[in-house]
Amino acid sequence: MKRYKLFVQMICAGALALAASGCSRMKETPVRSYTVDFSSVEKIPLTEIASDIRTVRLETDDDILISYIRQVIDVGERLLVRHGERCSLFDKTGKYLRDIGGKGQGPREWVNISGLFVRDDAVFVFDESSHKILVFDFDGLFVREIRMPEKDDYYELMPLHGDDACMLFTPNRSGREKTKFTFLDETGEKATVSYDREYKAKFVQAFYIYEGAVFHYGDRNYFKEMFSDTIFAVHEDYTVSPRLALDFGKYGASLEKRHGLETPQENVFENMVRTSITGESASYLFFNATLHRETSYFYLDKQRHTLHNVSFYLTEEPASEKPFTPGYISEDNRRLIGVMEAEDDENPSLIVATLKQ
Repeated sequence: MKRYKLFVQMICAGALALAASGCSRMKETPVRSYTVDFSSVEKIPLTEIASDIRTVRLETDDDILISYIRQVIDVGERLLVRHGERCSLFDKTGKYLRDIGGKGQGPREWVNISGLFVRDDAVFVFDESSHKILVFDFDGLFVREIRMPEKDDYYELMPLHGDDACMLFTPNRSGREKTKFTFLDETGEKATVSYDREYKAKFVQAFYIYEGAVFHYGDRNYFKEMFSDTIFAVHEDYTVSPRLALDFGKYGASLEKRHGLETPQENVFENMVRTSITGESASYLFFNATLHRETSYFYLDKQRHTLHNVSFYLTEEPASEKPFTPGYISEDNRRLIGVMEAEDDENPSLIVATLKQ
C-alpha cells in the first residue's frame, strides 16, 4: 500500500486564494451516491467473492531479500514487485526471474521511483526527480527514455490505459495553480483541464504526497483524489466527468478541509476521510477508507448497487485468523492481490484470489 506524508506550511490568514477541484473541461453529469458506513463490519470468507485463492511465496536469494513491498503488478504469468527502489520480476509460482532496471546516477538508471506501471508489454519507471520515464522490456533490457516537463510542483504522473498519453495531476500547493490535469505523450502536451473554483486559505495549509491516482477497468480510465468524495471518468477526448460519489457525512472532505486547517495543532486526519482505490473488476469496485487513523475496506457490488464494509478471511472460521487485506488488482481486472507480512527473515508472500464474474 502507498504511504502518505503530511507537510504543513504556515501562511498568513486569508493571504492566498486556494483553487479547489473544479475543472473548466469538466462535464457535468448526474451521479449515483453511496453512503459509507463505518459503524458495522461484515466478516466474510474471501470465497464469497473469489473462485480460486492461491498463496505465492516469493523465492529469492541473499542478494534480494524483500523487507517491504510497495507495489505489485500482476501481468498474467508474471508478477512485478516494487520493493524499496528495486523492481523485481517473478513468475506466478513466486520464482525470482530478474530485476528490471536499477537505481543509480547513470543515463539508464533512476534516482527514485515515483511511479511504476506496465503498458504494451513494457515496464515504465517514472523518476520525478530526474524528470524522466525509463522504459524496459520484461527481459530487463532498456528500450528508451521519455523526458517529462521540468516542473517542481507535481507528484502524480499516471498512464492512461488504451492510450499512449499520460495524465499529469498538479495539486494546488500555492493557491495560484491554473492547470489541474495535463495530458501529454512523447510528442508533447495534448490537452489540459483547469481549476476554476476558489476559496480562501486558512492559517495553515496541509500538503500531501499521492493526492490523486488513476485506475482502470479495461480501457476505461478513472481518477480519484485522496480526500475528494467523487470518482471521475477520464474520457478519450481528454475531458473529465463525475462517475459516482461516496457520501462520508460529517467526515466528508469539503473544499476548506482538503488544504486548510484552523490552527497548527489541528490534526487533519481526525476530521475527514482519506480514500484509496484498490481496483475494479467486472462485478466489484474495491477501495479503503481511513478515519481516526483506522482503515476500513469496502467493496461496491456494481450489479446490486450495494456498498459493503468488510473484513475478508481465508477460511470459513475467521476467529483466530488475521483478515485478508486487498492491496492490488491484476492488470486484466480479474485477480485481487494481498500481501502477507513476512515472519523472521523470510520474504513476504502474496495471496492471489481469482474473482467471481
